[in-house]
Amino acid sequence: MRRTIQTALLSLDWLIEKGVRIQADARWQGTNDRVEDGFMKENSAKPCDTGSSVDDLKAEFAKVDFSAVDPVFPDKTSPRGAKYAFTKEAILERARSGVQDIREHKEKLILVVSHSGFLRLGVTGHWFFNGDYRLFELDEFNEPDQPPKLKQLEATLSGGLGKSWPDPVVIGSDLPIPDAPPRGQTP
Repeated sequence: MRRTIQTALLSLDWLIEKGVRIQADARWQGTNDRVEDGFMKENSAKPCDTGSSVDDLKAEFAKVDFSAVDPVFPDKTSPRGAKYAFTKEAILERARSGVQDIREHKEKLILVVSHSGFLRLGVTGHWFFNGDYRLFELDEFNEPDQPPKLKQLEATLSGGLGKSWPDPVVIGSDLPIPDAPPRGQTP
């Protein structure tokens, strides 16, 4: 969460100066970046990918509203912290819940600063290179009782800076399923 808060404070300072509130939300957190197979990886159960305590973050970032952050965060290993685990089920549920929360807000424009791996595999199905952005609308044509979906605006099909790959990925692909054999292996 520290890195996403730093990014939000640096890149959205002009909005903060106008009184726009920065709201921390643990659901949108991937984890720290690391390079694996030539790609940035941001979701894992490794200690380096465990976030800082909310108390430490509050002390460091007084301008940020932490009132909605789950007190269980950054725990990923206990039964209570299972929703933050590095599993397909946990990541997709956090993504669904985060998008549903956006749908319930009255604001017409909401900016989300998160980790590219979480956004790509859990939320949007699109690549985000470092510092890039994409614009989405809530898809109003969802089936009843289905999780809310996002529709990307054509202007950012290659990312807002034009540096992200335009090819979509399957949401949830490459996320681990506990006790499942590795790809290509049978039990």
